[in-house]
Amino acid sequence: MHPLLAEIARFLPWCWFVNMSLTVFGYASRVFPWIGRHDWPLDAKMRLADRHRLLGDSTTLGGLIVVLMLGAAGAAAWPGLHFFSYSALVYAGHALGSFAKRRLGVPRGAFVPFVDHGDYVIVAGVYAYAIGAFSLPGLLLSYLATIAVTPAITWAAHALRIRERAL
Repeated sequence: MHPLLAEIARFLPWCWFVNMSLTVFGYASRVFPWIGRHDWPLDAKMRLADRHRLLGDSTTLGGLIVVLMLGAAGAAAWPGLHFFSYSALVYAGHALGSFAKRRLGVPRGAFVPFVDHGDYVIVAGVYAYAIGAFSLPGLLLSYLATIAVTPAITWAAHALRIRERAL
């Protein structure tokens, strides 16, 4: 396998898996109301001076716990592949995207191109690059693959009623 493809294969599928786990967790929260009742927004509904929420309702303690548990499981199963760090940073990318959308006044659930489907890959990828586990071409190709593939995946998840919105 080409070294660049091997590099991407060690990084991108895990990031996609962790990101999709948030969609599945959101689905579980809707199907099993007791989960939703025990899940709280990380920002505790705090508003900043701009009167917008810090992060919004989709960035929750439950989602954070899910990705950290996945990261711990991935790290235990495949030591040395940074799966715990990648998992935490996928969530940080999601939170950063939510923060940016709130500052822009984007309503909950509205799609923002290049942010909604790529924020988590950029944040985790920059970390991977910083520790020498990823190259800039790998990061760029991972981001481009993510923004190319994710709309179809989210549409399918919406069609299956796993996701509330198609994008």
